[in-house]
Amino acid sequence: MKSLRNIIGSKDNENEELINKLVSLQEKFLIQLDALKRENDGLRSELNKLRKNNEELESQLKKNNEILDSYNEHFKLLFYYYDLKPKSLLKNIQDICQEVLDFVVNVCNKHSIEYWLDYGALLGAVRHDGFLPWDDDIDLGMMRKDYELFLEVFDSELKNHGLENQIKCRLLRHGDNVLYFIQISYAGFAVLDIFPYDYIENPPENIEELYDIEKSKFKNNILNDKSYSEALAESYSNLNLSRGEKSFVIPGVERPASTRFHVQESEELFPLTKVTFNGKEYLGHKNNDYHLQKLYGDWQDLPKVLERHNRIYKLKYRPNINDNLEKKVNALHKVNDNFND
Repeated sequence: MKSLRNIIGSKDNENEELINKLVSLQEKFLIQLDALKRENDGLRSELNKLRKNNEELESQLKKNNEILDSYNEHFKLLFYYYDLKPKSLLKNIQDICQEVLDFVVNVCNKHSIEYWLDYGALLGAVRHDGFLPWDDDIDLGMMRKDYELFLEVFDSELKNHGLENQIKCRLLRHGDNVLYFIQISYAGFAVLDIFPYDYIENPPENIEELYDIEKSKFKNNILNDKSYSEALAESYSNLNLSRGEKSFVIPGVERPASTRFHVQESEELFPLTKVTFNGKEYLGHKNNDYHLQKLYGDWQDLPKVLERHNRIYKLKYRPNINDNLEKKVNALHKVNDNFND
């Protein structure tokens, strides 16, 4: 770039001071321009490095996905085409779960309470003919009317069979974590969860938004010392829910936040039908595929990420754990064998 003095040419005393200022500004500008050029060159170099790193990361991500896909295919091969059997600890845990399930089903049958295998239990029954290979608990679903009747009669049935000090049934509430579904424990750990469902007629288009609002209100009502029945009655009124049969079914507002909200057509769910789980028959839905699609989407494929309770790792180091679990299984098995005597 030519200097201003070369462009202007001859000196003019009157303009000399102005010219000097302009020349000084030009020199500062040139210095700044040069610095900006060097900074720009540095940024270009950094950008090229980032592009290269990004290419390497994309390449690594592609390799990782290929590895995950490969593992997923291996799991499919093992779980779908090999007769895998759980080892002693997991087997004992699953046996306890099923004995508790059988006791619950005996109670349900005695009192004409309808239930169905739900979530992982139903998925395991339909996809694996029993437990999910990594599962260590059982989930059931009930419509509200049956759910409330079960709560009324279960404690007395425990006493009738001498199990009141062995099996614990409670509505969950961990501090501020309000999860009012039934959880049944045996042998010192949670074994079986029961989730309520409600009928609704002609749910509005924004039903999920309204449900989330009511779910939050229900939790706050409980935290503010409203009774369970009062909080539920408010949700029933605000969502226009029903205990009597209606055209649609939605999950109860007590659900964990992690569960997916879904509206289901009653005619796809009922009447309930039998499904085989670990060699025994229990109740599932009229259309299990429909229900599982609502819960999991593409349920027929094994997930790349497994959701587990990790209960087996907590129990692993308890002294004489397998002997103790086997005793618990045998004791409850005798109760179930003699339930109707």
